[in-house]
Amino acid sequence: MKYIIKTELSPVGGGNPEFAPDSDMVKGIEADGYLLLTLKDGNPACACIQGITTMELARMLAGDDSEAGSTVRQAMAIAEGLIRAKEILKTERKSSLARELAEMMRGK
Repeated sequence: MKYIIKTELSPVGGGNPEFAPDSDMVKGIEADGYLLLTLKDGNPACACIQGITTMELARMLAGDDSEAGSTVRQAMAIAEGLIRAKEILKTERKSSLARELAEMMRGK
């Protein structure tokens, strides 16, 4: 399956002309697959993947020396840190609750 990926600034305004898509993106880029991540009002709005496997995506990102590739890899590293921090907090809360329960049982 082939896709044509196009982008344009919103005709109703609100877009930053500084981030206007280049002419190739306005005309459309043919692709066998794509990954689309969007924001709306500063919040994640859409994340979809069509026609790309996990390994294809990994190889693409690992070999992408562009600014976009660097930005995505930086975001991946930060995301991994946030996930790990959440896991550490969850483990600590469980341990703390277990200690509190143990102390309550000793107090009876």
